[in-house]
Amino acid sequence: MTTVQGSKASRTKEPSATDHQEIEWQFDAGELEPVEDWLGKHDPGSSGLFVAPESTVEITDTYYDTDDWRFYRAGYALRVRNTDGAVESTMKSLTPAEGSLRRRREISEPLSDDRRSTLREAPGPVGGRIRPLVGRRELRPLFTFETRRQGFALLLEGSADGNQDAVRIGEVSLDTSEIPLGEETAGLTRVEVEATLGMAPTPDLHGFVDEMQSALDLAPASTSKYETGLYASGLNPEGDS
Repeated sequence: MTTVQGSKASRTKEPSATDHQEIEWQFDAGELEPVEDWLGKHDPGSSGLFVAPESTVEITDTYYDTDDWRFYRAGYALRVRNTDGAVESTMKSLTPAEGSLRRRREISEPLSDDRRSTLREAPGPVGGRIRPLVGRRELRPLFTFETRRQGFALLLEGSADGNQDAVRIGEVSLDTSEIPLGEETAGLTRVEVEATLGMAPTPDLHGFVDEMQSALDLAPASTSKYETGLYASGLNPEGDS
């Protein structure tokens, strides 16, 4: 019997402090149903990867900066994420995409709640960078994403006879997001494929991404979520700084 090594279903979902390079591919999608259908029917014989459906989660992402854009000018976006009650702060580098591929430094630490005072006082790698960068300035919320995320694990079989664990080498996220803008909202649907934390993208993962993009005619994301939020909210760090 094959078991899954590193599966979300078998490990805690509590966030932990990390400082790593995030590697992911991002695609814009008008509709997510065809992508979900393709994932459900995916043949592992083509890329060598098995697709395992996971639970759907509700995510609230709130982005912050000072009135003089200190995080932006330092080359980072500051985000607080609440995933079904688990709260995490993240500083993510604003590195340009290479087509659909993004490689960004991501520094994260868990928080007890999503209050700004908790964020400023956090003892880990994010809080330790916030205080000297912000000084006496206030952190202001820029915009918020409300996201429904359907996840799929990407698994590489450990052996043909099934006696070894299946190794999780990445995951696919189907995101349906809204940005509240007063009485209106801006929508965003996106497909993301991310390499497992601490693992370099394997040829199998690269092959899977190429296969999915070709089969579904997916276009690389034109902007990051951070850039989308700034535009939808009418914010211009270059003009406001």
